Amino acid sequence: MNTWLKANRPVLIGLFVLGTMVVLAIPLGLHQRQQRIVQTSEAYSKALQELKKDDPKSEQETRDKLEKIDLGMAQLYAAHLSFKLGEVERATQAYESFLAKTPLVDPLRPLALTALKTCYERLGQPEKIAPIQAELEKLGFSNK
Repeated sequence: MNTWLKANRPVLIGLFVLGTMVVLAIPLGLHQRQQRIVQTSEAYSKALQELKKDDPKSEQETRDKLEKIDLGMAQLYAAHLSFKLGEVERATQAYESFLAKTPLVDPLRPLALTALKTCYERLGQPEKIAPIQAELEKLGFSNK
């Protein structure tokens, strides 16, 4: 046994060092992720606080800030502001992007699908509405 320990000492030291690094890296990674979430939430809140309702310039500035925030709700709000400002193509792209990144179980998905359906109606693209309506019905939302 003693000979085996001597022969494998460099490997055992390497495994010990690697294990220690993993144990130390996990809390550091979790802390950094938590910090990103806090910063993202703060940026989202600040952008909404600066929004002046029914002021197109303020809505554009807020939309531009929200588009840069990597948070689903911020992206959804930015898409809504684009639609409200009459920029239906931009809103359509934002809703499509949101839906591409969003899991099927996300509670905001039906809202984004409904908004995207409205965008396609405004753009005169009825052929794109049927798949959205099918997904809405699958999620329990229907026109009936």
